[in-house]
Amino acid sequence: MNFQGLWTVSFSAAEEAHKGITVREDIERGGVFVLLDGRVYGGGVSYYFTGTYTGKGPALEMQVTAARYNEVVTGIFGDQPRILLAFSGSVAGEKIVLHGHVQGSPDKRMDVMAVRRSIIEG
Repeated sequence: MNFQGLWTVSFSAAEEAHKGITVREDIERGGVFVLLDGRVYGGGVSYYFTGTYTGKGPALEMQVTAARYNEVVTGIFGDQPRILLAFSGSVAGEKIVLHGHVQGSPDKRMDVMAVRRSIIEG
């Protein structure tokens, strides 16, 4: 399966525990990422992303570093300068659904929906 392309993304924080109470915060944010030859590049309003991806059939896994560049807008997980994220999910046609978490903090989860806007032939 060809994962390569320019993708627009919307993402939100999933459930988080606050003093023993599980709360779902639907914070919608957007951005873009480019998948090219096993590498991920992209960004949103607060962070830019770099990382890697692997895929087999429709299954997709990503490891992404999000680095903060905008100090004005708070990111989805606060104002951390650098976040390591791990995602897994699948591609169906021109859409990707990913579920992930901050590495080392499985309770800080994130859901991602992406739509391919342009195919990059490799």
